[in-house]
Amino acid sequence: KAPIGSKIKIFSSGKLWGYQQLYIGYGFASGQIPVGHFGVGDLKKVDLEVTLPGGARKREINIPVNRLIEF
Repeated sequence: KAPIGSKIKIFSSGKLWGYQQLYIGYGFASGQIPVGHFGVGDLKKVDLEVTLPGGARKREINIPVNRLIEF
């Protein structure tokens, strides 16, 4: 099941660093893969919170950056 509509938040030192909501279409006859991508500068680790369309939340703490995380 694709995570369309999922909300992704990343935190550093307890502060919100980034937010995205996953969509697949942005214009006529277009679509993108439902992947969130964040640029985090010099950060080494982040906390991640994903809220699925049904309201369930998943959270991961101290994730090293520069990697693919799948839920």
